Amino acid sequence: MESLASPPPLKLNYNHVESWKLWKQRFQLHMDATSLNAKPESHKIAILLHVIGEENLEIYNTFNEVSSASMNEILAKFELYFVPQRNITYERQSDFVLVDQLVRGLRESRLRERLLRVPDLDIKKAADICRAAETSKLQAQVYFTEERSIDAIKRFKPSPEVKPRATGQANKFRQPAKRQESSGRKCHYCGSHHVPGRCPAYGKQCRSCGKRNHFSRVCKLKSVNRVCQNNPEEFTNSANSCKYPPEQFFVSTIFLVTKNSYQPILGLTASADKLGLIKKCDNVNSVNCCKSISNLLCKYNQVFEGLGNLPGKDRITLCENSVPVVSVTRKVAFSLPEPLKAELDRMVKAGVIKKVTELTDWVSPLVIVQKKNGAFRVCLDPQNLNRAIKRPQYNLPTFEDITSKLAGAKYFSVLDAVSAFWQISLDEDSSHFCTFSSPFGKFKFLRMPYGIKCAPERFQSSGRNARGYPEYRQFFDDLIVSSKTLEESNETLEKNFKRCTEFNLKLSKEKSQICQTRVTLLGHTLSSDGIVVDKSKLEPILSMSKPEDRKSLHRYLGMINYLSVSSKFVNINCSA
Repeated sequence: MESLASPPPLKLNYNHVESWKLWKQRFQLHMDATSLNAKPESHKIAILLHVIGEENLEIYNTFNEVSSASMNEILAKFELYFVPQRNITYERQSDFVLVDQLVRGLRESRLRERLLRVPDLDIKKAADICRAAETSKLQAQVYFTEERSIDAIKRFKPSPEVKPRATGQANKFRQPAKRQESSGRKCHYCGSHHVPGRCPAYGKQCRSCGKRNHFSRVCKLKSVNRVCQNNPEEFTNSANSCKYPPEQFFVSTIFLVTKNSYQPILGLTASADKLGLIKKCDNVNSVNCCKSISNLLCKYNQVFEGLGNLPGKDRITLCENSVPVVSVTRKVAFSLPEPLKAELDRMVKAGVIKKVTELTDWVSPLVIVQKKNGAFRVCLDPQNLNRAIKRPQYNLPTFEDITSKLAGAKYFSVLDAVSAFWQISLDEDSSHFCTFSSPFGKFKFLRMPYGIKCAPERFQSSGRNARGYPEYRQFFDDLIVSSKTLEESNETLEKNFKRCTEFNLKLSKEKSQICQTRVTLLGHTLSSDGIVVDKSKLEPILSMSKPEDRKSLHRYLGMINYLSVSSKFVNINCSA
């Protein structure tokens, strides 16, 4: 059995999660069939790394603490790399929201009360109860519908007889009848009790048959079954042959709403309200146009979870004859050691940095930057390292290059890459270049750090490969998507999310602006009406004092220079 061919190398396609699961199953079957599981761990690890392929071997080289790991632990690391982690808290909250929407949207109050009586109701129990109720209701309606289809003859019920006008003579006859009502026999001509010879129906004409001396309520002709003849011009309901009642079927109709306030004509003198064609209501049902967006975000929720890792590893190239520099450790404020230690531990756990114990040629100081939300970001201050780095020649787009391709668009989306530079992995030599010192020891970056001068070009180039579609425009960590219709926007966003899943590019849901008619980008507001400067950028200009010398005038002109993009009235023309 050891002569069996080994499984082919792992080939990653657009769905690398399913590819990994299938390859892992084939590898485990191969190990069982060839009895290789009894071999030592080092032998099994060598077989795994041999058959997994060269591209995935590079991924293995990025793993930490694999020297003493077993084959199952290495498979678990690959599992963690390829399969995105699920947010259990978010999915549990989504189930609660679905249960609330299901219970709140039920039309039958009895079924709603039944669901509310169930303890620990979840979406599976609610769906099973609703399906059972729906099935039983449809089965019951089949029997009732078959019985109703036989009704062709009905008993005719004439209009009630008008009571005769009360007179004094009649009252004399009726009062004795009430006293004898319990003892006398019921009259066959009037239907009441009275003394013999005092029947009130004597001489009266029946409204049912037209004969005299009896009332219509005791008329013998009314018990005859009469066939109701329908008007041939009357509308016939074609749903009578259907086993399901027509109340469960609806017709979708498009109504044209005009801008001008014209008086509609509904049937001229006979309005649709009187004919029963329409029913007046005091509320207007609105349809949520963003429902498809919510479904799209829920479908690709893994794109907004965790830290991404773009394919390949980046290499930082230094100039020849560059002299390494080791910087001293900078002191931090008294209030920052604990938050800094927590942030460093989080970065080590996320695979962004790694503890360094050996000597390194390059050591840069760290810089702590506080974000808008109050969190901290650990960056490098690589002044000496940046002087030695060869910057790649890559043309970065300008604001005009991006906005010139947005003409005619009505829906915009700005997708923000979460910790963009940290999604680029570094090779071993480049990782040593990015070593920094801290009060808690030395660390080196395994991902591209903030502060390196070649980082924007590297991410712009990697993002272009991950973008892959002409509908997207990228400006560093922002992906701009524009479309003319809502359907086109949803289709383009789904393509982008699939591409991000394929290249393991993660986005920030909090910072992203998805399917909006007005978005903010680089200090400007983009909409179908054009480009407008953001109000927050105008406040510093309006609050500036009047320029009094050449230097202050240059500073003022520099601040308002970018207004010429969105305003035709700004024209800076001055001479020295």
